[in-house]
Amino acid sequence: PVSLPASDRAGDSTVHLDEPSIPDETAANELTPQPDVQAPSASPSAWAASLNIEGVQVTTTGNTTTLTFLEPVFSRHTTLSPQAGTVLRQAAAALAQAERSMLIQVRGHTDDTPMRGGGPYRDNYALGLARATRVVQFLRYDVGLTNAVLSATSQGDEAPPFPNDTPAGRLKNRTVSLTITAE
Repeated sequence: PVSLPASDRAGDSTVHLDEPSIPDETAANELTPQPDVQAPSASPSAWAASLNIEGVQVTTTGNTTTLTFLEPVFSRHTTLSPQAGTVLRQAAAALAQAERSMLIQVRGHTDDTPMRGGGPYRDNYALGLARATRVVQFLRYDVGLTNAVLSATSQGDEAPPFPNDTPAGRLKNRTVSLTITAE
């Protein structure tokens, strides 16, 4: 089985991809379309309209929509911040309403601080990949997003979404971005 770091809490350091957690019934019910709600079309402009979520910047270019989180997604390494869980659930609920399946590439980011030896990650690229994988697992298993093909990739400290010239900018780069394309 493939296992990757899932959090920084002792006793909860790996997630086995072939042993998904059982999705929370409440979260799964929140993703079920209501009969009186019309699902938006899968076009990027419709996604942009349905993804009006506080704390998320949505940009659409051609057939691709990118979600950039304006606050840190991770409190440390690969531990999701409480606010990130809420925002990711809102994004997943909007994406679950799409009429067609989609490809979602989760891109992990880090700040430009070099990794210290002896930790669980060799470098910022490895940390970025672990972050992206953690969000893929969250979207698939914890939230139950099933109408999407999810992939994880890393930017590491290359091309961060925010400048690394201040401590606040470095903190905001503890994040992922989601690139969404309709199939």
